[in-house]
Amino acid sequence: MTATATRFHNLTAEALAEPIIPQPVRAAKIGAYPQQIIEFIDSSQFDAARDAVMAWYDQLPVDMPRGEILFWLGKVEILGGRPAAGIQPLKIACPLVQGSPFEAEAGWLLAEAYRQSGDTNNQTAALEALVRGGLNSPWREKAVQQLKILKQE
Repeated sequence: MTATATRFHNLTAEALAEPIIPQPVRAAKIGAYPQQIIEFIDSSQFDAARDAVMAWYDQLPVDMPRGEILFWLGKVEILGGRPAAGIQPLKIACPLVQGSPFEAEAGWLLAEAYRQSGDTNNQTAALEALVRGGLNSPWREKAVQQLKILKQE
């Protein structure tokens, strides 16, 4: 097979591997998932929120490396009363979501998952990492206050 034929064959195989989602459609789908998850969380439908997170992953798995799906999965698990299940997704998400609007909240949620699981050492470490991050946010302020409480105990 010639180089041109091989290249054509590879391009054809790549094109057939997965359907290409046009950028406007992709953006609309991504935007819809967080809104739907928030609505489920606001109405305390945590299993439905988790299902929405997993549907997002199934539909757009390439979004996983950015950490947003993992952030939402961890958040839903904690709010749904499963803090131990929220730890791993948040541990992975925290470094991935740096610079995102939910960076500080991810750190806070990780610390909260450790607290609810009874792991004070990792809770403290997560709170300290959030404070060290230097983000000016309500989540950082909550972390500062929580660290003060932990040091008094």
